[in-house]
Amino acid sequence: ATRGYRMPKAGSEEPPTALNGFVYSLLRGTRPNRRALVASMTKQFDDERSTLSFMLYLADNLAYFPYAVQDEPHYLIHQIDLFVSVTGTNLLQNFREGLLKLKSVEEAAKEKHDNPLEDEDDEEDRDAIVERLPENTTDLQHCITSAQGCLLLLILKQHLKDMYGINDA
Repeated sequence: ATRGYRMPKAGSEEPPTALNGFVYSLLRGTRPNRRALVASMTKQFDDERSTLSFMLYLADNLAYFPYAVQDEPHYLIHQIDLFVSVTGTNLLQNFREGLLKLKSVEEAAKEKHDNPLEDEDDEEDRDAIVERLPENTTDLQHCITSAQGCLLLLILKQHLKDMYGINDA
């Protein structure tokens, strides 16, 4: 798979560089230009046509763009937070809706009554989820690919926080 950064020569102390770093350096002259580019790239993580390898390419570029001021990685982290909070919730809901229903409403109510501390959001074990898989898993596979995009963005966020010394405060 093609990665979105270039490693410096062995023995060099230079950091990796984004393959599209030059394009970013041309656009970073004004805040609206750089924000439009970053927003456009993060929206690609929500496009059904985006493959995992393409999302990895984008994440690599976003990780190693030549950011000049703290505002740039801060904005990207903010975009990631917005994206993950909205998309992650929707993906989880879509995945749950894509699974087959095993229990009737009466059984679920009785089980809830028997164990009132049990939360609906409790994780199911692997076998229970496998039993609920439909024959056509295309929608679920899309959810999983999109979830991997969310995970890439969360890893990118942590990388930016570590690289630029940004904390949650």
